[in-house]
Amino acid sequence: MTRITKCSASNRKILPVILSGGSGTRLWPLSRNSYPKQFLGLINSEIPIIHDTINRVSDPRLFHPPLIIGNTAHRFLLAEHMRKCGIESPEIIIEPCARNTAPAITTAALYMRERYGDALMLVLPIDHYIEDSSSFLNGVERAAKVAIGGYLVAFGIEPKHPETGYGYIRRGKSISSSRHVFEIKSFVEKPDAKKAKKFIATGEYFWNSGMFMFPSGLLIEEMQKIQPALVKACERAVSASKKDFDFIQLNETDFAKCADISIDYALMEHTKRAAVVKFDCGWSDTGAWDLLWQVSPRDKNGNVALGRCYTLDSHDCYVRSENGPSIATFGVDNLVIIATKDAVLVANKEKAHSLKELIEQLKKHNPELVK
Repeated sequence: MTRITKCSASNRKILPVILSGGSGTRLWPLSRNSYPKQFLGLINSEIPIIHDTINRVSDPRLFHPPLIIGNTAHRFLLAEHMRKCGIESPEIIIEPCARNTAPAITTAALYMRERYGDALMLVLPIDHYIEDSSSFLNGVERAAKVAIGGYLVAFGIEPKHPETGYGYIRRGKSISSSRHVFEIKSFVEKPDAKKAKKFIATGEYFWNSGMFMFPSGLLIEEMQKIQPALVKACERAVSASKKDFDFIQLNETDFAKCADISIDYALMEHTKRAAVVKFDCGWSDTGAWDLLWQVSPRDKNGNVALGRCYTLDSHDCYVRSENGPSIATFGVDNLVIIATKDAVLVANKEKAHSLKELIEQLKKHNPELVK
């Protein structure tokens, strides 16, 4: 019989683990490798989205100070923004190379075990938008109770429309009398429009938010059974890490041996202890221009116009100038138009979440535009 590690009732304080990987290529030309989306004001131009994420988990009665996982290139930016949010002694785990979410989360669990024991860890991507903070905290509390009961918990968003830019979670039977907690039947990759409509029609699917609540002991226990080689590499990387001011530098040789795999594939699709909690807080990923259009204030014609932008007889467009030329649109619909001082993007809004092929072309022909 599987031994289930439970958190004690006295250990309800939660450690936010904030994932700050990636360069935000789908938000080019605003997001660049050297200054990616998490440091930008995506919804409110005055407030970087990293501040929203940190401030969301700042209540000391509920949360420990957050642990952030990022890469070497952004380490000083991360420390600077954490201090701006009032965290005087930030802790930042530095990944020496990109290895997806499973190694990142596992190293965080191993590191935090030494400080907090078998605590709860709330895993949050750094760049998500949450409209309703109170509902967010209510959902976190609900997920914490489920996790304390011996589950690895994913946050599922009830889909509002057949979105093709998100992965999905298919729910199984209810775990408790709650209408909000279910077993996980399967994870589904981003579907095409036809499949997304079918998912919505069944009522069995949630959007996969990429947020999780894990008892750290149970996470390590399940990973050791399912991904033992990955755990060993992470253990060595943490054991041989070096503390450098605010930064925990993971050992590069050991961390590079970790498989490049997401926590969904590595663990959640295989464990018998996976649950999904329905989460309703006005959530959105901000990883693409079409997704930003959905959560940004729009005019009566459905346009978002930020900076020196003017629209006439235009509908459902996202138009933004950041230190770039003025933009004027006339007689166009459903476009994304972004101008910076050195680049202009014009794209069909429905294809704006698929910019990676374009970025690869730019890397070959004009790499300066993506640095």
